[in-house]
Amino acid sequence: MNRCKCIKVPESNNGQGKFKLNAYYEFDYIPPIKDNASYYRVFSLEDNISENFSIKAFNEHFRKY
Repeated sequence: MNRCKCIKVPESNNGQGKFKLNAYYEFDYIPPIKDNASYYRVFSLEDNISENFSIKAFNEHFRKY
C-alpha cells in the first residue's frame, strides 16, 4: 500500500468533503482494464472511506509519500 497526503480537499457530490486537509491516506493505483482508464483509489480503513480519482484529480488533491 502507498501513502498520500491531502493537499486540497476534493468536493463530494453532497457538498461535504470526506477527506481532511493535511491528513494521510492509503492509495492504490488501478491500471487500465480493457476500455476503462486507469485511476487511483484513495481510502482510509480507520475512517471507513474510499473514493476513486482520475490521475489528474489525484495529482491535484493529493501528494504521494
